[in-house]
Amino acid sequence: MADPFITPDALAPRLHLPNAPVVLDLRIDADASAYPTRLPGARRLSFDALADAGPFVEPVVVYCQKGGKISQLAASLLRQRGADARALFGGHLAWVAQSRPTVALDATPRWIVPLDPCWAELEALWTLLRLVDREAHTLAVARDQLSAAARVWDAARLPTSAADIARGSGLTHPVLARLQGGASPLQHLLDGRLARNPDPVAALDLVDDLLASKAAG
Repeated sequence: MADPFITPDALAPRLHLPNAPVVLDLRIDADASAYPTRLPGARRLSFDALADAGPFVEPVVVYCQKGGKISQLAASLLRQRGADARALFGGHLAWVAQSRPTVALDATPRWIVPLDPCWAELEALWTLLRLVDREAHTLAVARDQLSAAARVWDAARLPTSAADIARGSGLTHPVLARLQGGASPLQHLLDGRLARNPDPVAALDLVDDLLASKAAG
């Protein structure tokens, strides 16, 4: 059978990729309070709620505090339901002991983004949806309506840079150093994409391609 575990070494380089596995934080509340961070993009879920989650088409990684009974039971349950599921070896404690990337436990679920983001704002959106909260809800409005829309929807306004959203979310991740961090010669590609599809989320692959080209270079 396939290995029922995945190591922090194997998982860490995959978390920012568009095809990253679904990561489920199954720690009990007391354990999560003792270490109030989570893996980037991880979704908090109780073991009891797992029965109603999914179905999962993507690979799934589950973790508890030490990689013991909770995550191993969860991975086994998901595999019985047909998912490609593995438990994180050593759990959350092994992850933080190796100084792996983390994000603050609580995340803002709703965000307002501009219809015409500049490249730095696209990187902020990429950071939100790839590393902070893959299930965050975003709506795009005209730039002069950002603040008003945030009040109506009880949402946060997207910061203007990846560094800002990382700082506000307690995110640490080495991939952030590979982002442009400001104006980009790729702005014309973003403008062309938005002219065809006015949803900024649909343009996140431009950032994926940028990072992939830097990794290959």
